[in-house]
Amino acid sequence: SPLEAFETHYLEAHKGRCLKWCLLVGEATVEAHLQSVHRITVSTPQLVLLLHIDSDPEGQSVGDLLQHSSMGREAFDVAIGPMLGATDEAATPPLLQGPAGRAVADLRPEDRLVVRA
Repeated sequence: SPLEAFETHYLEAHKGRCLKWCLLVGEATVEAHLQSVHRITVSTPQLVLLLHIDSDPEGQSVGDLLQHSSMGREAFDVAIGPMLGATDEAATPPLLQGPAGRAVADLRPEDRLVVRA
């Protein structure tokens, strides 16, 4: 993989150093085409979830997202909440649509999340 190739190169070029990946610390800026175009900065876990949800026009179930992302439920709730408009840090307008009237912590494995059109 590209990650392994870089790791091999880095450790050979910098003998005695240690390389530690902090994949949860990153962020990305995405362009969302809702009623208008919005540029939104999301965390790495949010990006993983967005890409997975957006890969299917029908969206993805909460259970599938938890399984494919390998996130624990607490990390999932923290990542998904702002994208559903459930927190003060919410994207405006929310990027995702879930079951109406249900709190993030009450999402069930069979509930589907979709990217807003």
